[in-house]
Amino acid sequence: MSKSYILLLFSLFSFSLLQAQKGIIRGVIKDKSDRQTIIGASVQLKGSDSVNVANTITDVQGQFIFSNLSPGPYSIHISFIGYETLNESLSLKPNEESMLEFKLQQSSLNLKTVTVEGMQSRMEQKGDTTQFNADAFKTNPDANAEDLISKMPGITNEGGSVKAGGEDVRRVLVDGKPFFGDDPNLALKALPAEIIDRIQVFEQM
Repeated sequence: MSKSYILLLFSLFSFSLLQAQKGIIRGVIKDKSDRQTIIGASVQLKGSDSVNVANTITDVQGQFIFSNLSPGPYSIHISFIGYETLNESLSLKPNEESMLEFKLQQSSLNLKTVTVEGMQSRMEQKGDTTQFNADAFKTNPDANAEDLISKMPGITNEGGSVKAGGEDVRRVLVDGKPFFGDDPNLALKALPAEIIDRIQVFEQM
């Protein structure tokens, strides 16, 4: 009885000690040229073994936070449409609260240099893929992808469920790569409408 009681106390003490060593990583992401903060940038935190630890996006002040982190080495991967991906390594000490600033370089591909002449079709059917041309749908200057797709026939967003042709949309891809994993609602809110060229709807078998 006595031995079990001592072991229990030791376990609780060890747990409290580990909790006290937890650290925090805070950051703000800015445009490298004009130093304006970037809203909705994707931030991925990985451990020393490259295993994903956490994901988040920057808030309206361009800031993010990862809390309750164990001490040790980490890598941060930051991406946003129109900017080059940034990878940074850091080491977190016990009980440390790290505040970092990251500056993203605009991509050399500038969508604003593309000139479109003539009347653009709103929708095209290519095999089993339905393609919408974003420029054919009018949106407000501050609109996001969620606002844009709401104007497209056959696509709805009701009660947080995005549907295309009555089927649930499970994933959003940007230039062929998954964006925000399996959370299409979060992805649509993070993408500004003004940088979107085309939207394709297809069933991935």
